[in-house]
Amino acid sequence: MGLFDFFKRKQKEVIKSQYEKELPEWFTDEAYDQGDTVTNPFNGGVYKLTANELSMYDLIIGSKLLMKMTPDDFSSQALDEYNKALIWFKSTNSKAYFILFDTETNSLNINSLEQQSVLQGILNMNPENVVVKKVMKDTAKMNDTECDIYRGIDMSFHWFKKNNPTLEIICDEETMTQWYDFITWCYAQDGECMAEGNIEGLAEPDFDFEISPLMESAMGECDSWWCKYNVDHQQIAEEEGREKCEKCEGSGYLDEDFKIECEKCEASGYDPDDEEGHWIHYGNAFEKISNSVDTSSFKKLSGIKL
Repeated sequence: MGLFDFFKRKQKEVIKSQYEKELPEWFTDEAYDQGDTVTNPFNGGVYKLTANELSMYDLIIGSKLLMKMTPDDFSSQALDEYNKALIWFKSTNSKAYFILFDTETNSLNINSLEQQSVLQGILNMNPENVVVKKVMKDTAKMNDTECDIYRGIDMSFHWFKKNNPTLEIICDEETMTQWYDFITWCYAQDGECMAEGNIEGLAEPDFDFEISPLMESAMGECDSWWCKYNVDHQQIAEEEGREKCEKCEGSGYLDEDFKIECEKCEASGYDPDDEEGHWIHYGNAFEKISNSVDTSSFKKLSGIKL
C-alpha cells in the first residue's frame, strides 16, 4: 500500500456498489480494489467503506499523521489535498465521516485541524497563533445536518474576519463571540436577503437598529457560503431524515453481494412514499440553530465601525 503500509488489515472483503463515487483526478495515491471495515480508535465507531472511500480514508489519516509528526515538511499542496480529501469524503459518505472522524474524542480534532489547515494554507500563519472558535463543542446533542450547517457558519466567520482584519483589534473576545452569534443567526436565515428582511420585519427590541456596513459584510459572507454549502446540507438531511426503504433495509439491494436491485425504491435505499421527511428535518435543523442564538447583542454590534 505504498506510503500507508501501516494500514495492513487482517480481513478484506469486496464491497460492490453500482453508484460508488469515482476518485477525483487530483488523487494520486494508491486506489484500492477492495473495501474494508474501519474502526475509529477514539470512540469505537465502526463503518464498512467501499474501495474508493477506503483509499481516501487512508490519505486523510496518513496526512494527519504526517502533519502531526513533521509539520514543517508538510507542503501547501499536501494541505490542499488534505482539505479536498475531507470535502470529498464528507460529500460522498457523511455518515461514515462523522463516525470515523469523531470531533470530540479524537485528539487530532478533525474540524479544528481542517480549519487550521485552511488558515495555514491561505494566510501562511502558524495555527498555534490562531484562535479558532470550536464550533461543534456539543456534538452529542447535534445531528449530522446541524453539524454540517455549522461548517458553513464557521467558514463565513473566518472570511468575515479575514476581510475585516482590524476587527479583532478593536473588539474584545466577548464581542467577537457576539459577531459569531450574529453570523450564526444570519446563516440560519438562509443567507443575506432573508436575514436582512427578518431584521427589518421583526418588531422586537433586539432588532431595533439599522444594519451597519459591517453587518452587511457579515451577511454577505453568510450568503456566499450558504449558496456554496446548501446542496451539501440538503444531501445530508436526505440521508439522515428521509425514511429508509423497508424492503431492502435502506441498502438499495436485496442481496449481500449488491447484485439484485430493490425495485420498490429503485436502488436508492429510500422509502418512495416519503418525499417530505428530509425537508422537515432540514428546516428543523436551521430553526434549532437560529433559536439557539442570543440576539440581544445585535443592536450593540450595529454601532461598531472600522
